[in-house]
Parts: sequence; structure tokens; C-alpha cells
Amino acid sequence: MKIKHIIKILLLSTYCIHFMSCNDSYAEEHFMANIWEDKNFNYQYYNDNVIIFDEAYQQRVIDLCSQSENRNKSIALFGGSHTCSTYSSIYRKYIEEHLNATITVYGVGGQGFATSSGNVQEQVDRAGIHDIYILWCSTNDLAANIYPGTIFDFTSVDGYNQKARNTQCGGINYCIKTIREKHPDAKILMLGSQKFFTSEIGCTWNSSKTNTLGYPYSHYIMLQAACAQQAKIPFFDTWNTLPITTVNYKPYFLSDHLHNSKTGYANIALYHLEFIATH
Repeated sequence: MKIKHIIKILLLSTYCIHFMSCNDSYAEEHFMANIWEDKNFNYQYYNDNVIIFDEAYQQRVIDLCSQSENRNKSIALFGGSHTCSTYSSIYRKYIEEHLNATITVYGVGGQGFATSSGNVQEQVDRAGIHDIYILWCSTNDLAANIYPGTIFDFTSVDGYNQKARNTQCGGINYCIKTIREKHPDAKILMLGSQKFFTSEIGCTWNSSKTNTLGYPYSHYIMLQAACAQQAKIPFFDTWNTLPITTVNYKPYFLSDHLHNSKTGYANIALYHLEFIATH
């Protein structure tokens, strides 16, 4: 099933995140990285890690945090290695500090929403009670050649077919349903998968490269957004929002060009902080 209508979330000059529907693909003309040129930004520091953003934006986000209804909350974080790798503590501490929150990490390296050697569904199953649950999408379903599925997998449409949990969409929908049953009043937020730079498939939206199933990375991300839209869950479009390109990516990644460096975590923390504070 091809998704003809997807959510597009663009970071505008006002730094507000807007939702709109669109009947085309994420064409390169909509890619927002061209508004992020280093000459427009100052280099700020957090725990000696460089963050590229302007000082006014940082202050706006901090001000938002001081007024956010998500202050003093317990947050559960699910996903793959981005949630728990070597330098991920930089990310967590930044968000915890500015929201006076506590983050419990359930994420496990290598796990996607339906990977067979362990997955985010299992993370959600063992999670405790929290105020906010964050699903951070990864590259792992793509890399493990898990079928992306459709937005109707493991929903009332297919009668919550257990076999449908073996797709990315089925796994996402299972996680959402389980969290809502576990804690009906909790908030659920979703962070879309970010780029990687080991090959063209990870950093070019319209790339002809695919996994062995024949699906490009962009297809998985579009379906993440569509599942979130269907469930009425706020979705952060990491691909289009983060100012990371083939030109400037190296400081933000480890030598594997896949996992975030100290600078990468410090950079992404601010954008995620704004999203969490305002949703």
C-alpha cells in the first residue's frame, strides 16, 4: 500500500512546528536544510559540546520550558541505540535539566518496532507507569529488512491481527495501544527516524537505493508519520528539521556515520526539547 497523503512537518522561520497534509512525496524542494547555514548561527556550548543554533532560539526554548505543562514529569524513552548509546546521557541530561523531568530509558541498541531479536514492543510491555511516553524511531526495521506494512496493521481494521505485529506499522500501533491501555491519561510522542550517512539510502530522500525487500528508508519514515497521524499523536519530523546534510554531518556523528557523537546529541537535544515542551 502506498501512502498518498502524509504528514509534512516543516520547521519555519518562527521555529514553530506545523502539521499539513500533502499528496506528493517529500520532494527535495521541501527539504529545509538550505535555511540552516552556519553563517546564520552562533556556536553555543552545553557541557563543552558544540550546539549549532542561534542564541535567541535557545532562549525561546528555555522560556517555553519554564511555562510548559510537561515540567516535573516522568518520561519513558523507547527505541534503539540512539536512546542508550555512549553519549546519549548528554541528550537526556539536557532535557531533564530544562524540564525538571526524569527520563527512564527502556531503549536497546539494535531494536526496531518489529525486529525479531528483541523490539520496542517488548520495551513497552515491561515499562512502568510514566506521564509521557516517547517512541524514538530508528533505522533498525529498515536494516533488519522488516516489512514496513500499512497503517492498518494491528488496528481495529484488521481485528488486531497478531501476525501484523511483525511489520514496522504493526509494531508502532501495538506500542500505542499498549501504552494507552497501561496509562490512558499519559501523553505519547513520536520522534521520526533521523538520517545516517553510511550510504545514499540514509541521507537522500528520493534515493533509488532500498533494503533487500525493495523499500527505501523514506518509505519507513512516511509510514511512521502516517501511523502517528492516524493515532493523533504529535510527530517530530527529524529528517527535515535537523540541520544535518552531506556537507556538514561529520561533527555530529561517530566514525561509523550512523550513531550520534557528543556534538550530535547536544544538537538534537535542543530540537527535541522544544517539541517535548510544546506538546
